[in-house]
Amino acid sequence: HLGPKLQIPPRSVSLISTITIGIFVPMYNRIHVLCLRRITKHEEGFVEAFNFIRQIEIYNQQFPENMRSIAASLFFCTIARANYLSSLVVSLVHGLMGRNGKPDCLTNDINQGRVDYFYYLLAGLGVINLVYFVLCARKYKYKSVEIQQGKPNLDLELNLVKH
Repeated sequence: HLGPKLQIPPRSVSLISTITIGIFVPMYNRIHVLCLRRITKHEEGFVEAFNFIRQIEIYNQQFPENMRSIAASLFFCTIARANYLSSLVVSLVHGLMGRNGKPDCLTNDINQGRVDYFYYLLAGLGVINLVYFVLCARKYKYKSVEIQQGKPNLDLELNLVKH
């Protein structure tokens, strides 16, 4: 509910997310990325790998050309898997914390629950995810990309360079 008269159906949340990404992708590409490139003089961003747009951009830059559509579909499979995982975490919290007649931390009555415990759990999972990401990022080797001064960046496949 957003006020007494406006109610957003739960099924439309994913649509709102998709529309928001569609609106902000052009702004991201035209403003944010260009500013970072001017400031850092690097092609790649910093913590940008945590957001969806950068993830798709990495797929398009680093995957071979004939696998890019597979990479895009894997991206959406990752989102689906994350949704199932979040449902599993909520179910586990309900099942493991709500014992002996006590309400769990996500009870419907917010005065009886301890939502802060749930957020501590999410923060802990986020830290584990960050550590795993850093370990993977350190081992990753970027595909070489030719960068020319004053010209737009062109992604080149090492074995498919045309003359």
